[in-house]
Amino acid sequence: MEDTYVYISVKICLEPGQTEESIQEIVQDMDYSFDHPQIVEHEIIDILDSQIPEKEEEHYNDEYVDPFDTGSFLE
Repeated sequence: MEDTYVYISVKICLEPGQTEESIQEIVQDMDYSFDHPQIVEHEIIDILDSQIPEKEEEHYNDEYVDPFDTGSFLE
């Protein structure tokens, strides 16, 4: 007897500051369910993609501003 199944993708938005390790832990600990009388079983197979923004480093504007330049005030 062959199994009948379908793969689906689910996007889960997380709080900022996650790492690959914390994402793995979150997915493993998730309480997820697909409730339907014709679904007999479900499981998370794999993490297909993730986006982890790099922390923005604090830096200052290095562009020099001439305090005596009034050119921007002239029309």
